[in-house]
Amino acid sequence: MAEERKKGKGGLEMARPILPHPQHPSSSSNNQFNMASHNNSPYLSISPVPSSGSRPMGTLCNALNRCARKAEALADDFWNHLRVSPSITDAAVARIAQGTKLLAEGGHDRLFRQTFQILPGEKLLHSYVCYLSTSSGPVIGTLYISKKRIAFCSDYPLCYYDAPGYQHWMYYKVVIELDKLATVDPSANRLNPSEKYIHMITRDGYEFWFMGFISYDKALKSLNEALQHNCRTLSLLQKDCLSWLRWVSDLMTAEKVDVMLEMGLGERKLMNDGVMGVCIVPYLCFFPLFLVLYY
Repeated sequence: MAEERKKGKGGLEMARPILPHPQHPSSSSNNQFNMASHNNSPYLSISPVPSSGSRPMGTLCNALNRCARKAEALADDFWNHLRVSPSITDAAVARIAQGTKLLAEGGHDRLFRQTFQILPGEKLLHSYVCYLSTSSGPVIGTLYISKKRIAFCSDYPLCYYDAPGYQHWMYYKVVIELDKLATVDPSANRLNPSEKYIHMITRDGYEFWFMGFISYDKALKSLNEALQHNCRTLSLLQKDCLSWLRWVSDLMTAEKVDVMLEMGLGERKLMNDGVMGVCIVPYLCFFPLFLVLYY
């Protein structure tokens, strides 16, 4: 016994390394099982795999992987949102303050109604946390998207000097009607592609840059959908107006022909001038309305 075992320091027996037993399963064949050597076991039973082939563990792992990727992307977006601010602490405090304000006011819809004057038939669609790029630096706030407008309001009041020694604290707001919005384009920093922007241009040439979105892709999609919906609405209104003008023109032209057939040649010129005046009146009345709908 003393020859087979050797004691090391401290009196502990040092086991001798041995080769794996030939019958032990290798790590590469863990999914293979030899039933021939276990046929006589009364405790062994097997069950077939469901025909669908789905494995609960695999499904669970895939779901966990998807959740992990979404959580990682959300964490990256939130970190990029905080990093846009000159002070990460101020940005975090602003988010906490805005969340508290939302709870106190009853949600984004009520806060939007209190911050901006609601237009007839207007409804808030989406709201996104972001920054507005200004000459004084990025301003943290909330971007609101409604059926008629794009609005932005800072989360906290900013100091404004209207004269030397006179300062006022007020919220920074931007309101753009969808009718006056020309384009909404995505953009990114060439040196740092993770810094993404949304560039808005109005019909009269004013530009606005929004950045630091926590949900950039959703915000861009919502803006484009709102702009496209507004364009379709204006197009339908223009078509209805043109159809009405054509109907009035055809009606007046038909009345003019009937009158000319009934009148003599001597009175035709007089009636022609009168009917032409009647035909022009609807155009003069509704042409300004057409211009308003068009622009």
